Amino acid sequence: MRNKGFTLAELLAVIVILGLVAVIAVPAVTKTLGGTKSELCEDQLKNIKEAARLYGSDHMLELPDNEGETKTITLKDLQMGGYIKENLENPKNKQEINSGLTITITKQGQNKWKYEVEDFCNS
Repeated sequence: MRNKGFTLAELLAVIVILGLVAVIAVPAVTKTLGGTKSELCEDQLKNIKEAARLYGSDHMLELPDNEGETKTITLKDLQMGGYIKENLENPKNKQEINSGLTITITKQGQNKWKYEVEDFCNS
């Protein structure tokens, strides 16, 4: 009468196959997660820029008057005004984004301003 278990060779074959699947899958998953963190960071930058636009629309008299002139505000200004939440986190390194992060507002024509956020994603 024969035992109904697996042989050592069958178990080793299964382990080798699972190992190969892991070798193929782990780098793909890691790359996908890294890309997702970059996308989240870019979204965070867009949200800060949008908050700065809202700030600008509420503080029109403080914006630059002449083309090429700039005004700099900080993340803290946006947080204190309630335009963006406090304790923002960089998705890439899980560190809090410095409240001294600068946003530059540049006059670019009649009733047009350009908003540039200091890039914290690539630091």
